[in-house]
Amino acid sequence: MPRFLFALLLTARVAAAAGFVEVRLTVDGRERLYQYHLPPASCGANLPLVMFLHGGGGNANGTRLNVGDESSDRNCYIQAFPEGVRLPSGGAVWTPGDCLGLPSQSGYSGPQTPPGCALASEQAGVNDVRYIAAVLDDLKARTAFDARRVYASGWSHGGGMTHRLSCEMPDRITAIAPIEGTIKVSQCTPSRAVPVIEWASLGDTTSPFAGGSSDTSVPFSVFVHLTVSSLPPYQSPTSTFVVQSAVVDARPIP
Repeated sequence: MPRFLFALLLTARVAAAAGFVEVRLTVDGRERLYQYHLPPASCGANLPLVMFLHGGGGNANGTRLNVGDESSDRNCYIQAFPEGVRLPSGGAVWTPGDCLGLPSQSGYSGPQTPPGCALASEQAGVNDVRYIAAVLDDLKARTAFDARRVYASGWSHGGGMTHRLSCEMPDRITAIAPIEGTIKVSQCTPSRAVPVIEWASLGDTTSPFAGGSSDTSVPFSVFVHLTVSSLPPYQSPTSTFVVQSAVVDARPIP
C-alpha cells in the first residue's frame, strides 16, 4: 500500500474513533473541508441536521471542540461543521455579503466600495452558498439526514453567513439561529420565509447592536426577515432588562 494512502486511511480511522469524520471536497476549483458527527445508532435514521458555522478567523475543528457532541447524542441530531476559506494567517472566513447598496436604516456606516463588511475571500470570487450546497449534497449521500429539517447556526461572521443562506437557499435551509451576526446582503427575496431566531448582545463592541463602520445592525436584520415574512416592522425596545445567569463555560468560540 502506498505510504500516502496509508496515512489517509489512518487519519480517517483516528477521526472516526474521536467521534467525528472530516471530509475534503473540491468546490469551484478549491479544496474545502467540513466535519460531521453522528449520534448513536440507537437514534435511528432520517435525523435532523444542525450546521454550526465558525466566526471570522476560526475553523471547523475549533468550533466542533467548543460545541461538543453531548447535545447531538442526547437529542439525536447530526452535527456538521463547515469551514470557510483559509486566510494566509491560518484562520478561515466566509462570504456573508459586502454590506454595499444597503439602505440607510441598515446601520452600516463603513466604506461604500469593496470590501465593505466582506473579507478577502469575497473579492477572490469565493461562493460559500455553493460550498454549503455541496456540503449538503455530500453529507446527504453519507448520512441520509432529513432534508426537511436542516438548521444553520453561526457565530459572528458565520452568523452573517446563515442570513445569506436563508435568503439564497430557502429550499434547503429550514431555519437559522445566528449569534452576534447580522445580515450583510442588499437583496433578500427568498421563495419562502425562513424562520429566524437572532441572538445578540447590547454590549457587543465588535458588531454593535446598532451597527457601525464594520457591520449592519441587529434591528435591520430583524426588519429584513419581518419584511420577507410580511409581518409588521420591528419596533426598537424602549427599555431593557438583564437576566442574571451563571457562566458555565467561558471558552472562546472560534
